[in-house]
Amino acid sequence: MKYFKFFYKKKLIIFIHIGILYLLKLINNNIYKLTNEKLENKKVLIGFINKKSNGWILEYLFRDLSEYSSKFSFEICYSSIEMYKKILKYDNYHIFCLHQSLVKRIILSAIPPNKITTFYTHTRFTNNNFDYLKEINKVLPMNSFEANLLELEGINNKKIRTFYAGYNENLFYPIYLKKKEFDILFVCKYEDQLDSYYGIRKNYDYLISLVNNLTKSNIQVAILGKGWNKCNLLIKSSNLTLLNVPHKEYGELYNKSKIYANVSLYEGGPVSFLEALACGCITISFPTGFPLDHISENTKSFILPFTTSTLDFQKYIIKILKNYHPLDESSMILRLEFLKNAKFKFLALELERIAELDVFNPKRPKLFLNKNK
Repeated sequence: MKYFKFFYKKKLIIFIHIGILYLLKLINNNIYKLTNEKLENKKVLIGFINKKSNGWILEYLFRDLSEYSSKFSFEICYSSIEMYKKILKYDNYHIFCLHQSLVKRIILSAIPPNKITTFYTHTRFTNNNFDYLKEINKVLPMNSFEANLLELEGINNKKIRTFYAGYNENLFYPIYLKKKEFDILFVCKYEDQLDSYYGIRKNYDYLISLVNNLTKSNIQVAILGKGWNKCNLLIKSSNLTLLNVPHKEYGELYNKSKIYANVSLYEGGPVSFLEALACGCITISFPTGFPLDHISENTKSFILPFTTSTLDFQKYIIKILKNYHPLDESSMILRLEFLKNAKFKFLALELERIAELDVFNPKRPKLFLNKNK
């Protein structure tokens, strides 16, 4: 009995919440009509993300994309209250959810599903909200593997667009240095909980073991990312360089490296893979994320199976270094053909196209209630 009271109380709170939002919207629309302010002339893409995720790479990416959009104003919010304020202010808005786990929250806030588009980073057994994803405007998986999984889960393929998010071509490009400072570069931040979801996904145990083996073999290794100075499991060596620099300086470090390696067990990207490709690094990766869509002997982008031991991974690196030749301009032309869909300018235009029809044909949002929930 207590359960049913709690359940109906929770439902009542949601309905009151939705009712207040809808009332405010109607009142607000009438206020702007009286002041003759034509908000329809401003088209706004509202990025929505958790406060906990403040500083996440996709947040920065969303902000960077705003520089390439000529038709939309890009604004970001970290809470439902902030989102409501922006919705009350603008008629011509489209919500761009920066993580799929937040879609349910937005829909239950009475936002019409056709006004919601979401990034889809990578699949988790929790917080995927597939039923809600089926209702919204578009789902943007970061690679074709995730796109296939979404279709298998019953999401209409017309709603799915692979979105290689993304890199800034003004920061990441090859400068064809003849002499490289580092033999191999790894890029990721370090967290001291090796057995956490993030630690397991980034494969810290494997990465640390591999780095220690490489430095013992007199190979010049660099790790780029926050927190690695706190890792006591790395063997101190003159062959190991730990780097923590602003993102705008990453391009210089890619260009100083012969090989970029990614040993993550599961990725949506990573973005560093695209940046390394753009700067001319030979890439080696486990079969996950962006690398699955770009395996090419011609452009020296390689994949190794998950079953590869650290010793065999090391042997593969040594083999490449013994026969190392940097990519020339003709090889880079092939890479750039793949990378054109990952450039910020292309991605910004893609977001404009996704939201454009909705914004150019503005309708007063109807109260949306999910009947199945």
